[in-house]
Amino acid sequence: MGQRFFLKKIFAAFKGAFCACAVICLFLVAGGRSASAALTVTLSNDLITFNLAAGQAGPVNAPAPVRAMISSTTPWTLTYQATPLLDGAGKSIAPDRIFIRTPYTNSFESLSIPRLAGKGGPTGKEADEIFVSFRFMPTGQEQPGVYEGTVFSVEGGPPVHVRIVVEKKTGLITGLLEPVVKNLEIALLSMAITPQNVHFSVTGEPKEYDGDNTITLTVSYLSVGNGFVVKAKATPLTGLQGSIPAERIFVSADQGGYESLEKEVTVLQVGPLIQLNTAKAALRYRLQTTWDDAAGDYTGQIVFTCAPAL
Repeated sequence: MGQRFFLKKIFAAFKGAFCACAVICLFLVAGGRSASAALTVTLSNDLITFNLAAGQAGPVNAPAPVRAMISSTTPWTLTYQATPLLDGAGKSIAPDRIFIRTPYTNSFESLSIPRLAGKGGPTGKEADEIFVSFRFMPTGQEQPGVYEGTVFSVEGGPPVHVRIVVEKKTGLITGLLEPVVKNLEIALLSMAITPQNVHFSVTGEPKEYDGDNTITLTVSYLSVGNGFVVKAKATPLTGLQGSIPAERIFVSADQGGYESLEKEVTVLQVGPLIQLNTAKAALRYRLQTTWDDAAGDYTGQIVFTCAPAL
């Protein structure tokens, strides 16, 4: 994302007149460097990212300072100011929430107005080096989203792109598993699930979250005729904040692929046997969250049904 700026001043003299006109040309190319006949500025990084959760307040510092290397044949100054940050959906963050600390500021100061980052005289062969640090001050009222903006140089030097990622905190989501045997044609059959609960700790941006434990399904049987099939289906996860549909709850049996529990999924299948035996399946669960899932605690059930194989 580096950028290079060339600033040229061209003077044209016209025959028979003592006048000159100045034309300032700005060219954008890759590199993270601003150059003119007198001044060259190179940045170590032209992207800073702030990550926070919705509702978070207090200072959030950029991961590392930005180093600027300045070469100039004349006296120079470098000042920066921020633009508003927009998320593409009409939401914005004002530039007075972006702060900078430079050798010429009193700790961190708001970039709602230009702030001096550095100044000096001709550098000669050795470039001047300055470091600037950035900070975001959330109010706790920022809406979830990805906000983009720029800290630009008033003198036309290389800008620093600013990205603020506000993640929706969905909190702890808990699913309660309850085994149910619905078909009584299978004699002397028992089904056990350990542990009885699976938890999803969801604290970040919307994505797929794996349950914090693996569930072991154990079925003990004596005579099952042609065998049996165990299927699972989820209920929605519900809480005071709303509900999460079962289509976003997934199961994987014995390292297989994940399938949505909106409809019945076969998690264990056993062929015909006539002696006491035990079958097991290792079940892993996954939850898909979205920005619409409010923070809070949710509970639900996964119902297991055992039926004869066809």
